[in-house]
Amino acid sequence: MNAHRSRIIGGLMVLILVLLGGGFGAGVIEADPGPPGGPSVQTSAPPASVLINEVMPKPEAGNYEWVELINRTYRIHLPVVLKGFTSSATLTAEHGAAPLAALSAGADLDGYQITDEDEHVYTIPSALPPVPPGALVLIYFGDGTDDYDFSDGKATLYTGSALADIFEDAGDQVSLYSGDVHNASTIVDFVAWGIEPQEDAANAAAAGLWQSYWFLTFESGLGDTWDGDVLAPNESLGR
Repeated sequence: MNAHRSRIIGGLMVLILVLLGGGFGAGVIEADPGPPGGPSVQTSAPPASVLINEVMPKPEAGNYEWVELINRTYRIHLPVVLKGFTSSATLTAEHGAAPLAALSAGADLDGYQITDEDEHVYTIPSALPPVPPGALVLIYFGDGTDDYDFSDGKATLYTGSALADIFEDAGDQVSLYSGDVHNASTIVDFVAWGIEPQEDAANAAAAGLWQSYWFLTFESGLGDTWDGDVLAPNESLGR
């Protein structure tokens, strides 16, 4: 009986991991314990669900560079009915790792930092509310008035003119950290484009997010390259 029950639980965990495949990071799988003696399944996961979604490194003249973040948290509910129990448990899978109790409140980015790994750093303000699941945070590298309202699914932040034009035209990188200490334990996401990031990807490589020789390009395929492969003004890089 116990072996049969274990196979059922194991199969359900595999199913949910397959459903979560292709996303960023690991998921959290938890089962409500139900009455005493009921089933319980739990695994742990990394602490972040907000990732870099899109980058505008080379805007048209007069416009600002920007980075867009997204909260990719979502839920899958599957009823779990195990023979021998009088009630069912709900198995919940979450992409990202906000705890179940805090998920409805969103992801708290207070103190998170965006950097090009070249000593240009922007700290997300404490006034930004928790980011709801599926919502975006658009960060402009220039002057403007912050908009913290997520009612349209997006908040807008401005870094100030001191961080205007920080990305190099030929290629660059951007990192997201969970605080002002920048290392392999605090890096949340990373992306590079145009050129190899090399030592600028050291933390991302140590964390298993990126490699020093990886970068995004606009190659046309089959090893062909041409002038159109270079990022044109007002073209963004998205996932």
